Amino acid sequence: MLYTIMRILVNTLAVFLTVWLVPGLMTNPAITNETASLVVAFIFMGSFVWFCNWLLWPVILFFTGRMVISVYPPFFVAVNAYLFYISTLGLPITSGGRGESIPFLVAASPTWLWVVVGGLLLSLILFVLEGLTGLDSPTRFRGPLRQTYWRLLSRLSMGERAPFVENLRIAQTISIMSRYFRDLAFDATPFSPIRRFFQRLIYRKKYRPVIDESPAATIRLMLQELGPTFVKLGQIISSRAEQLPPEWRTELAQLQNEVEPFSCKEAKQIIGEELCGSTEHLFTSFEDEPFAAASTAQVHKVILPDGQLAVVKVQRPDIDVTVRADLNVMRDVARMMERRFIWAKESDVQGIMREYAQAILLELDYRIEAANGRLLAENMRLFSTIHVPIIYGQLSSARVMTQEYVKGVKITNVAALDEAGCDRPLLALTFMRAIIKQVLFDGFFHGDPHPGNVLVDTECSHIIFLDMGMMGSLTTAKRMALADLVWSLAEQDTREIGKVVLRLTTRFKELDEEHFLEEVDRLMKRYIAFADMGISLSGAMTAIFDAMYKVGLRLDSELTLAIKALIQAEEIVSTLDPKLALIDAAFTAAKELLVETFNPDTVMKSIQRQVIRTAKEAVRSIPSIEETVTNWLREFQRGRFTVYVDASEASKQIHELDASLTANMKRLSLALLLVGLVVGASIASTVESTLLPNLAELAYFIFLSGVILAGSIILRTVWHWMNTGEL
Repeated sequence: MLYTIMRILVNTLAVFLTVWLVPGLMTNPAITNETASLVVAFIFMGSFVWFCNWLLWPVILFFTGRMVISVYPPFFVAVNAYLFYISTLGLPITSGGRGESIPFLVAASPTWLWVVVGGLLLSLILFVLEGLTGLDSPTRFRGPLRQTYWRLLSRLSMGERAPFVENLRIAQTISIMSRYFRDLAFDATPFSPIRRFFQRLIYRKKYRPVIDESPAATIRLMLQELGPTFVKLGQIISSRAEQLPPEWRTELAQLQNEVEPFSCKEAKQIIGEELCGSTEHLFTSFEDEPFAAASTAQVHKVILPDGQLAVVKVQRPDIDVTVRADLNVMRDVARMMERRFIWAKESDVQGIMREYAQAILLELDYRIEAANGRLLAENMRLFSTIHVPIIYGQLSSARVMTQEYVKGVKITNVAALDEAGCDRPLLALTFMRAIIKQVLFDGFFHGDPHPGNVLVDTECSHIIFLDMGMMGSLTTAKRMALADLVWSLAEQDTREIGKVVLRLTTRFKELDEEHFLEEVDRLMKRYIAFADMGISLSGAMTAIFDAMYKVGLRLDSELTLAIKALIQAEEIVSTLDPKLALIDAAFTAAKELLVETFNPDTVMKSIQRQVIRTAKEAVRSIPSIEETVTNWLREFQRGRFTVYVDASEASKQIHELDASLTANMKRLSLALLLVGLVVGASIASTVESTLLPNLAELAYFIFLSGVILAGSIILRTVWHWMNTGEL
């Protein structure tokens, strides 16, 4: 009740201040003495403003959400102007004491101008007042709740897109992010005590508002409320732990730890649908209480018919619908950023987003995770103290996965490891050797080895890998180049490091290689001078990334994931044994694994496979070679000899020239239309019309809009020319 009263009072005050501050808006002079009527009218208008913002904004976004991504500023202005008009000037509020209808608010000419100004000012005043009174406070989120309408909305798809699901997710995302960022903004001002007072007064303990939380904790809570797509994004950011303050590192590490489970009934229903049988028939025992719950799934303990203890991972209902919608929206945002910002295009933001989306979608298919787990277990057979849980394929599907139950503590839980008497330096070396083998020798590696995905069984000191949803793969050439990078870092050969990086990267613009090599040499020498504990991969890559960004280079996606995995592994190793020289240990592990992996038997087998493969290729090529020689001889006998020229590069240049001409023609057409619009509107604004009484005002509005649009195009063109030197 108190919340509702405060909402009405704040919105009423906002409407009153808007009318008072905007010179073109005023109360009707005929009723300025009717104080009671004015008060009632302002309260009614304030209540209606609240209603419009609560209902109409979400409805508008539901139908036009994707438009917001590309035209948010003008869209925001237009919608707020419309809401302001229908909430004030458009309301049928009249004076009842005179026996005639008299509007309470009037606007000077041109009306549209003061409606736009009033809408923007009202939004600003509401932002400040709601921020001061805490009416926009985010509350503690307990986890993703199932919404029955997601699956229904997903059926209203258009091709591969579900526009209504995406629009609804856009509306939800804007609402959630605005509440949290407003909370952060006002916490950083001197008005924070006022906001806290109202929050405790209005919400009390029932709604558990986010109060007195650090910025890191607030962002973590926001990511959890936004859903699994953003939780995974936060986890990826937290993987670059060396660049994050300790407080942020701690908070982001808690992502997914406080999520409400969904009902056991739904879990059993999903298992029955996926495995074609009830839990009573599939398992000897099934625990209704989840063993663990995350943003994408939850885990139940079960006993298999043979008596083995196992766990069943069940995907949250309809989670794929919202995740796909989020990823589509993110791809649209990335596309828009590349169109508007040069740095985004040079960084290939679309490519990064495409890779991230592909990784997320692969994680939603547990059949892929099951196959990854089996392959990783096979590759780790060299290590007696490395364990990958057994996957039960007959009890697994796309949304359900049954695997061996394992127990242990996080590999970074130093206190628990010391209490159990585990040899931490030995664990660090074993884990480093395992990651080096995965990345440099197998070319198939765990893409997200953060502490939550790596456990240690304290009874036998075995290292356990979990969650094989995100795996990476490298070709032989990339593995050799990455090994060369580790070697060069160990040797502290700064110039060779730069040469290796050139082999590992993709160029997006003209590059002065000598300048880049000098830049890498300078940054690496500066880093080595301050590396008292030896070179770390994370610190070295930070220096290398700085040099790459300056000249427009980017690592291939597979290498980015591999280096991320190595950096995460390095963070774990440094926690287990802070005295270990990481790059030296990695180099030593690589040499030892080289000896163990490529013994005479494996080398001979590899040579035999290569010889057989080459022979097969040669045999397959014989018919084509024979046909080619026959055609040459036939042509030669006829007195003709055809020479083929590879014009693929010329074709690319012609395509680029054609695209450039098309873009220039579009710009020319737009310029001509814009000039015609401005000239026609300026003439029409001076013409009186009986058919359209408001033609002059409308034409004047179009004229101003055209001038503003033309100015923005000119500014963007100048900005583009200053940054690229191209028009």
